[in-house]
Amino acid sequence: MDQTLFPFLLWEISRRFREHLPEEYREAVESAKGNGYRVINGPVSPDPDLAGLALENPIFSTITINHNVSFRSHEDGGNSALSTLVTFGEFKGGYLCLPRLRVAFDVRPGDLLIANTAREQHGSILPRSGERYSMVAYLRS
Repeated sequence: MDQTLFPFLLWEISRRFREHLPEEYREAVESAKGNGYRVINGPVSPDPDLAGLALENPIFSTITINHNVSFRSHEDGGNSALSTLVTFGEFKGGYLCLPRLRVAFDVRPGDLLIANTAREQHGSILPRSGERYSMVAYLRS
C-alpha cells in the first residue's frame, strides 16, 4: 500500500464522517480536545478546487493497516469516539460482524464503515479470498 496516500485518505474519511454523521463528528472533535489533541495533523485537501484547505478538526490519533488479517470478536477498549474502516484490494468475503447486533457487513473494496468499536464486539467472518488491505483510523483515549 502506498503510504503517501494516507493523508488524502484521512482527509476524505474525515470529510465523509463530518458530512454523514455531523453530530457524531462533533462528539469526536470534543473527544479529541479532551485528549489534548494528540492527533494526526489534519492533512491538506487533495481536491484542486480546495487547494490548501487543511482538515480543521483532526479526530484520529492512530492508523492501523492490515493485510489479509482476520480477527476474533473483540472490543477496542482503548478507543474513544467512533472508528473508521476503509478497505482496498481485490477480494471477496471476510465480512465484518457485530454479533450483539446480529449484523454482518460485506465491506467491499473502497467502502467506508464507521462504527463504535469501543462498545461493540466485532470480528471477521471467513472465508475470504484475494488480497485485502484495510486502514482503520481512530482516536486512542
